[in-house]
Amino acid sequence: MAELVLVHGSMHGAWCWDLVVPLLADLGHVARAIDLPGQGADTTPADEVTADDWAEAVASAVRSAENSVILVGHSLGGTAVSQAAERVSDRVQAIIYISAIMIPAGETILSACPEILEIAGKTAQETPDPAAAAIRLFYGHTPPELAAKAIERLRPQPERVVSVPLVITDENYGRIPRAYIECDDDGIVPLSIQRRMQAALPCNPVVTMAGDHSPFLSAPKLLARHIDQIARQFCA
Repeated sequence: MAELVLVHGSMHGAWCWDLVVPLLADLGHVARAIDLPGQGADTTPADEVTADDWAEAVASAVRSAENSVILVGHSLGGTAVSQAAERVSDRVQAIIYISAIMIPAGETILSACPEILEIAGKTAQETPDPAAAAIRLFYGHTPPELAAKAIERLRPQPERVVSVPLVITDENYGRIPRAYIECDDDGIVPLSIQRRMQAALPCNPVVTMAGDHSPFLSAPKLLARHIDQIARQFCA
């Protein structure tokens, strides 16, 4: 079956996939989650981390895999998997984006999706308690005990990751099949923005999930099933 490399988003780490990895293994896949530089258990200071570091971390995981892989990117991790796929396109079978930032070459999250930063800023103003703000943005449908544990593990987002234009080409990244799993009640990347990104970079298949920005916590079994079905389609 498929060999999957799972990439987390902003402020998270490989830990966010802990409920999903064993489910994918039970479905016959080889699934590995990694920490991006400056996140999770990685000790790189956030102010030293660049978008290039993120891309190279994912590319390195792909190079170390036994077979070609399917990259799975969540949230801001979408930019990391896109740029990694550009670097190792011969080793990437497909990409699955999960409520992820999926933007064209030359764009940044600031230029392509300014509303996301506006949502984050507005939430911080209206909900000064950081834990309550995180629930509103990330964990609106997540069981409270899981949300609380996740909030304790969040780390500051490396700022330079979001400010550098994406480096991808039609010749490398553009030839790799893409799928998108939408989350219809996402607090930080609204469905309208997810679909606007898909209009710019079409995906097939597209799956819609009910729930928040963090289906790996709020609906891990359903998310694993969707990843499994998409992976089987790409492997057929």
